[in-house]
Amino acid sequence: MDKDSLSGLEHTLIHLLLKENNISSLNTDLSSLKSLKHIDLSTNQLTNIPVWSKDSSIESLNLQNNNLVTLKYSSMLALEHSLKTLYMGSNPLSCCSNLDFLQMVQRSAVVVPDIETVTCVHEEYSEPVNIEKVTLEMCHISGVQNYVIPVVVIALVLLIAMALLVRYCQARNRKHIRSFTA
Repeated sequence: MDKDSLSGLEHTLIHLLLKENNISSLNTDLSSLKSLKHIDLSTNQLTNIPVWSKDSSIESLNLQNNNLVTLKYSSMLALEHSLKTLYMGSNPLSCCSNLDFLQMVQRSAVVVPDIETVTCVHEEYSEPVNIEKVTLEMCHISGVQNYVIPVVVIALVLLIAMALLVRYCQARNRKHIRSFTA
C-alpha cells in the first residue's frame, strides 16, 4: 500500500478491511484517520503493526493469521483507551518478547474473542502457551536474570571475606610489631 493511498479519507473512513491481501508491511499512517473505528488486517503476512497515536478512535482490530512475533507495546498502548475488541489468534508471538503487551491484554477491558487460539512460543515449552497462562516468572526463569542474584551474593561473600582477611592481617601485623618493642 502506498503511503498516501488513504489521503482524503481522514475524516470519513470508519471501516478499513484489508483482509487476505498478502500485505507484509503497512506503510500508511493510520493515525491520521480520525474516524477509523474498525480495522481488519487478518490473513496477511504482517510482521509488525502500524503506529497509532493516542488520538486514535479504533475500537476493533483484527490481526489474526499474520506473522507477528513481537508487538510494539507503545503502539498497542496508544490504542488502550479506545480499543474494545482485539482478534489476534494464529500469530507466532514470542511469550517473553511481548510481556508488557500480554499483561496489558490480561488486565485491560479489551475483549479478545479468540483468546483460546492466541498462543505464544516459549523456548522452554515444546507446545505454544496460551497467553492467559503467561506469567512474569516464566520469562525470568531463563536468561540473564537467572544469574543476577547468585552473582551478587557471591560478590558480597567475597567482599566480606576479603575485608576479614585484611583485618586479620592488620591485627597480626600489630601483634608482631609489639613483640619487638619491649
